[in-house]
Formats: sequence, structure tokens, C-alpha cells
Amino acid sequence: AAAGDFATARELHERLFPLHKAMFADASPAPVKYALSRVHDWFSPEVRLPIVACSDAAKAAVDAALAHAGIA
Repeated sequence: AAAGDFATARELHERLFPLHKAMFADASPAPVKYALSRVHDWFSPEVRLPIVACSDAAKAAVDAALAHAGIA
């Protein structure tokens, strides 16, 4: 997009903001790993201690945000 294209910037922001918010629905990086596993079948959502896996609520937030963004 061209410099100063505020309409496109706002559109992208509104499309991606729920995803940015969902990335912190649980302790990072678990939501990020979960999101990557939803987009790329070769990526594992598994984490190692002391990090814990995403809660079901965080997974639902990530899934909804990915759908809203048109990514998955």
C-alpha cells in the first residue's frame, strides 16, 4: 500500500486486531504455536514446560480470530 493510505491501513488493522488480541489469550507462545499449527499442518502446537498448552477458551479465540482474518 502507498504511504498515507489510511483506508487500507484501517482495513488491515480491523481484520487483524482480533488475531493480535487472541495471541495473548493465554501465556505466550502457546497461542502462537496453536495458531501456526492451524495454518500449517507440519507445525506442532505442543509446548514444553514451563510453558503450558492453550486453554480451550484461548483455542476458541484463536480459531475465531483466524476465521475473521480470513486465514483459516
